[in-house]
Amino acid sequence: MKEELCQQLSELTTEHLIDKIKHQAISLAVEQLMLTEIQVTPELRTLIQEHELAQLIPYEKLCQFFNKHTPELDAKIMYTVFSQLQYGQLTKQVSIDSKLIEQTTHRIFTWVMSLK
Repeated sequence: MKEELCQQLSELTTEHLIDKIKHQAISLAVEQLMLTEIQVTPELRTLIQEHELAQLIPYEKLCQFFNKHTPELDAKIMYTVFSQLQYGQLTKQVSIDSKLIEQTTHRIFTWVMSLK
């Protein structure tokens, strides 16, 4: 049952990430640029921190189902990995590596759900 849920979550998340790469590439690129820009424009730091905190909320809610002790940490790791997957695929919109996204997503959910 838990394995089936893991598979379903992995598939849904893979579809969501690929859809975002295909249809929200500009938003992803702006987000990535903002993260880079805080290195030279510290005034953006607060705005970016608020954005990241808002992005983490659904991840934290999900992780709370599987980890009562450190769901915030799991959520940050999940968010970071999924964000990097998307950013890394922005230049490959024609040939998105869906297998990489699928495998990584499944691995993250397996880990978060404490499956072997």
